[in-house]
Amino acid sequence: NWLCLSCGEIHCSRYVNNHAEEHWLFTLLTDEQDNIGHCLTISLADLSVWCYLCKSYIINNRLNPLIKQFESLK
Repeated sequence: NWLCLSCGEIHCSRYVNNHAEEHWLFTLLTDEQDNIGHCLTISLADLSVWCYLCKSYIINNRLNPLIKQFESLK
C-alpha cells in the first residue's frame, strides 16, 4: 500500500493493481494549479518515497522528518 503525500489516500502499488498511479494520473488531469498532480507517494511497507512525475524513488533530507514520523507509527 502507498500513501499519497498530497491528500492522504491509500492505494495499491503500480505492481499490483496500479491504483496509486491511476490516482496520480487523475489528479494530474484535474490539477489546475501546479499541473503535477499528486505525484509523491510513500510505501507503507518500507517507507520509500516514489515520484510518479520523475518515475523514480526520491531521497531528500527534507523527507527525513516525515519518514521518522512514519517509523514511529509502525
